[in-house]
Amino acid sequence: MSHRTSFFAASFVAASLVAASLVAVGLLATACASSPAETPTPSTALGWRPGPGFSCNDSTLFEKCPEVVQRGDEWFLRWTYGSDAFYYTPNYEPRDGRLVFSLRATTSTGNPSGKSTALEIEDEQAIRALRQGGAVWWEPDGSYVPLRVVPE
Repeated sequence: MSHRTSFFAASFVAASLVAASLVAVGLLATACASSPAETPTPSTALGWRPGPGFSCNDSTLFEKCPEVVQRGDEWFLRWTYGSDAFYYTPNYEPRDGRLVFSLRATTSTGNPSGKSTALEIEDEQAIRALRQGGAVWWEPDGSYVPLRVVPE
């Protein structure tokens, strides 16, 4: 086996171990929940913790504030990347009877500026909170901006 082949084999093994560790952390987080109220959402299972993050009014990240879209029984958070954005995915969590969105970090790769995308809201607790109290964006100063809900 050449040195180059050995390097790629070692890199593959290392990447596999990292992926397995991330899956284990997600499973551990789920296994540690002691009641349905503590069961992690898709956003919290791999370590995201709720809290204020980047502003939904930051034009470098968002062309305009994201909105929630309802298509039949499906729900999505839809946004268009701003003028100087890297790829990112906002997180959400049911909180105080409503669905709270936040963006705590972005990647440092890509240039999706001007592209539209959406995040499907799949968690039943999140959908229940959305129907009950609407959706808000958690701003850096701790305030909440109500998000528009658009039926399609």
